[in-house]
Amino acid sequence: MSLFQEEQVNGNEAPNDKILLVDADTIIYATASVHEEEQLHPNWPNENYEEPFYTLDLEAAEEVVISKLNYMKERTGCSEIALYFTGRSNFRYEIFPEYKKGRKKVRHPSGLHELKDLFVEKYGNAFMCTGWEADDEVVYLKEKDPDKYMLAAIDKDVLNATPGRHYNYNKDSFIETSRITASYWPFYQCIIGDSGDGIKGVPGLGPKKAEKFIDKSMSDDELWGGVVEAYKFKDLGEEEAILTMQLVNMHQFDGKTVNLWRPSV
Repeated sequence: MSLFQEEQVNGNEAPNDKILLVDADTIIYATASVHEEEQLHPNWPNENYEEPFYTLDLEAAEEVVISKLNYMKERTGCSEIALYFTGRSNFRYEIFPEYKKGRKKVRHPSGLHELKDLFVEKYGNAFMCTGWEADDEVVYLKEKDPDKYMLAAIDKDVLNATPGRHYNYNKDSFIETSRITASYWPFYQCIIGDSGDGIKGVPGLGPKKAEKFIDKSMSDDELWGGVVEAYKFKDLGEEEAILTMQLVNMHQFDGKTVNLWRPSV
């Protein structure tokens, strides 16, 4: 059974006084990817240019993003919306240089950073996260004041990190995450890893095998004991498990700074 169940809902949610808390990196990335335009160098083919270059009309892209956000706001019934973007610095790169290294081989769309900067500079409800990810901050805010916000994201890391009714804006669906699932999730992901981010976890232990070491009935201390056993099963040490937990855990930001996770025992 899936750790969380997504629910397709026809029509819009009833109007409410919540703020739609948006992990907005993917919206910007997708918009820039779709709307960038390939250009040829002015002197091509008379001069030897190996590749075309790309441009993004920032004003046109801004309109696309705003249209998407307006739809999300209407869909969820929220009265306000707040956007969070990940800046260029991030503690995960400092503790693990291989973090998301595979993505560096992929060309990022033109205007990606400029479009983020435009929203932060132009709109009072758009914020850049420096030193941590947008994921960390939106989870912190939702956890701190759950009745004030509805969380909007697409990543399981975020949607499973904190309890409540959340909106997956990629699938246009709602999910309900329980407190038990939110508590269990980082330990579970510490074992299975996250290939998209270059986090290995325990090689050879996928979702089914992870459940041989941990389950939702366990306390946090018991869950961590199960994680350590899973790492030992593949001749890996506890410090490697701790590093992985620091990479996957979304509860290390306290509103001002990052406090890296350490086991309590």
